[in-house]
Parts: sequence; structure tokens; C-alpha cells
Amino acid sequence: KDLHEKNKTLRASYEALVAEYAALVKERRGIRDEALRVVFTFGAVTAELRVSAAAPAPRAVAKTGCLETENRRLELANVELRSRNSLIREENEGLLSEIARSRAQTPTDDPAPP
Repeated sequence: KDLHEKNKTLRASYEALVAEYAALVKERRGIRDEALRVVFTFGAVTAELRVSAAAPAPRAVAKTGCLETENRRLELANVELRSRNSLIREENEGLLSEIARSRAQTPTDDPAPP
């Protein structure tokens, strides 16, 4: 019974991390598109878009006949996903900061005072 409860908890955590990963990758694509737009429009942002966001999506952890094995696999997958999600979140925040800084440095359409 304890193995079943642990499995249920780990599986729920895993599913939440996979959903978070997908949302972070989607956010990254939007940030990348915005950064490219800023770069092409204003030529001000030189942010490095790391390849890590293009890493393949995590593979699903298959259910097995052995809950102990499945739980170990889920625990490892959860640790890896937390790490990947943290890295992508950190990079996304850095890129958003670069975009905001670039916009703040871009001259407005208003003419400068004489």
C-alpha cells in the first residue's frame, strides 16, 4: 500500500513537472520570438539563446510491473526535470531582462529637445 501511495505521489509530481517544462519551453519560444523582433527592429539585444531550450522534451516514465523500479525511475526523472525547469526559468528571466533593458535604451519616436 505504501508503494502505491508513493507511486501515486511521484506520478502526480512527475506530471506536474512535465506540464511546467512544456509551459517554460512555450514561454521560451515566445521570448525568443520577441528577442528576435527586438534585434531585427532595433538592433540592440545581443542575448545568447542557448540550445538548452531546444533540448528534446522529457520522455515519459512508463508504468512497470514493479512499483519499486517505477518509483526509482520517477524519482530520477523528477530530479532531472526540476533541474531542467530551473535552468530554463533562469534563462527565460535573463532574456526578459535583456529585452526590457533593450527597450529602455531604444530612443523613442519623439524628437529630442533642441
